[in-house]
Amino acid sequence: MSSTLEPRTTTRVPAGAVPREVHRLLVDAGFQPRQVSALSARLGLAGQGSLTLAEAGQTVGYTRERVRQLEDRLRLSAADEPLFPATTKAVRLADRTAPALSSQVATKLAQAGLLPRGFKVSGLLRIADVLGIEHDLCEDGAALVHHRDPETAHKAVTTARRLVRADGVGTVGRMTQLLHLETASIRRLLALHPDVVWLDRPRDWFFVRGTRSKAEGAVRKMLSISRTLSIAELQDGLRRAPARIDIPLHVLANLCATFPWLVADPARDSVTLKVALDPNSTHSPIELKILRIFMEHGPRLEAAEVAAHGERLGLGGMTIRAYLTRMPSLERLARGRYALRDGGTEVSL
Repeated sequence: MSSTLEPRTTTRVPAGAVPREVHRLLVDAGFQPRQVSALSARLGLAGQGSLTLAEAGQTVGYTRERVRQLEDRLRLSAADEPLFPATTKAVRLADRTAPALSSQVATKLAQAGLLPRGFKVSGLLRIADVLGIEHDLCEDGAALVHHRDPETAHKAVTTARRLVRADGVGTVGRMTQLLHLETASIRRLLALHPDVVWLDRPRDWFFVRGTRSKAEGAVRKMLSISRTLSIAELQDGLRRAPARIDIPLHVLANLCATFPWLVADPARDSVTLKVALDPNSTHSPIELKILRIFMEHGPRLEAAEVAAHGERLGLGGMTIRAYLTRMPSLERLARGRYALRDGGTEVSL
């Protein structure tokens, strides 16, 4: 009876192994063309993603309830035919790829010939649910994740920020030790966050934008004394910081490129401040006194000379020697001999 009331609606067999598999089920189950069109919209077979019941109904003039009834009928038909190799393979591949951006998962499924290019992953999840294929996947914004992943991803980014604050940058190796997750999972979780910046091609080193780190603080100190420094000089200064920060040159160069207040010069392998920094705002009171000694009596001085001048400023010898070994703004020329990093730069304190 329904066939006499249903106006004829032509349907086109979709591209991709999964849409073809579902379309064949719809036809074999005896759905009329108009019903196939409504269910195709509901399941996202057109590639634009799964529609709500109401939206799918609007495409052919059905009510929300009518589409729900058709979907329930499709579930029963699928239960009678439990083998859906293409859809099962697609869901398993998506499961292995997640967590990842939905667009990346879709591309991988298209490369495997399971979905046409541009097919929305939400359609695959709806198809899997209707066909009764078990999975633990969901979409979280622009990402395809497991149901447990959003909480894990939040924990991963929180841990990443803590590492960056302490060490200047983070490493995937250190993350795996702290979170007890596989390296590939750590990379995928971090890649979901827009503030995470990879600092090398293998994606072993990273930085999290908006996180004030000890490395950034040390770089500010050095460049407040000399507005231009080479990456090697910055690396040396970081190694002299109170909590030694050891970053490979190429990683440090990429880190500096993330700071909006710097201009990188790849040809000279150096960085320059965009605006001047006041040493009084980047250095502690004791550091400022030591800098003043070098500016007035240096720029190159023996440790004993610095100590002698420091006594007049109320600094003890032990304090002087401790700061000489850990101030990024100073460089060690030889044993017991130090200089301002680029002592030719004139700054006022």
